Amino acid sequence: MRKLVSITSQIDDNNIQKNHNKKVKCSMMEVKNINRLLDKRDSDDGTLQVASMMDLVDEKDYASAPKILKLLKSPAADIRSSAAYALGYLGRQDLESVGAALMDSLHDPEEIVRSEVVEALGELSYIRAVASIEYLLRNDASPLVRASAAEALGNLGVSEAMSSLELALLDVDEDDYVRAFTANSIGLLATEQLLPKRVSCTYSDNFFLSKKQANTRERKFSKFVNPSA
Repeated sequence: MRKLVSITSQIDDNNIQKNHNKKVKCSMMEVKNINRLLDKRDSDDGTLQVASMMDLVDEKDYASAPKILKLLKSPAADIRSSAAYALGYLGRQDLESVGAALMDSLHDPEEIVRSEVVEALGELSYIRAVASIEYLLRNDASPLVRASAAEALGNLGVSEAMSSLELALLDVDEDDYVRAFTANSIGLLATEQLLPKRVSCTYSDNFFLSKKQANTRERKFSKFVNPSA
C-alpha cells in the first residue's frame, strides 16, 4: 500500500512539473511573439507597423501603449489611424497620458485619423473629451468623423451630450449615416420623454440603423485601405 501511495505521489509530482514546464514554455512563446510584434512596430515598413499594432491589440499587450503613442505623430495617415485604433483598446492602464495624446490628434488633417481618434476616446470612456467630441459632431466637415462623434458620445454615456445629439438627429440636412449613429446614441442616453422623438424621426426618414452602421463601417474601411477612395 505504501509503495502504491509513493508511486501515485510521484506521478502527481511529475504531472505538476509537466504542467509548470508547459506554462513556462507558453509564457516564453508569448514574450517572444510580443517582442517580434514590437520589432515590427518599430520597423520603417508602414505595412508591418500597421499589422503589428493590430496584432498587439489581439495579444492584449497593454504595456505597448506608451510606445504606440509615438506613432500618433507618424507622417503616414494609415499609421496614425492604426495607432489611435490600437490605443482605444490598449490605453486604459495609462488613461491620462493616452487620453491627452489622443485629444491632441482630434484636429488631424485626415478624416480617417480624426474618426479613429474620436472612437478611441469613446472606447476609453475618456470623459474629458466630451465637449471636444460634441464640437466635432456639430462642426467637422467630414460625415465620417461626425458619425464617429455621434457613436462615441453614446459610448461615453454622458447625458449632457443629449442636446448636441438631438440637434443632429433632427437636422434633415444632416448625412443619414450621422443621424443613424446619433439615433443609436440617443437610444443609449435618452429619457422616456425623448425616445418617442427618436423613434418618430428614425422611421419617418426610413433608414435602418444596422444597415447604415454596416455601410459606415465599410466606407471607413475603404478609406483606411485606400485613402484616395
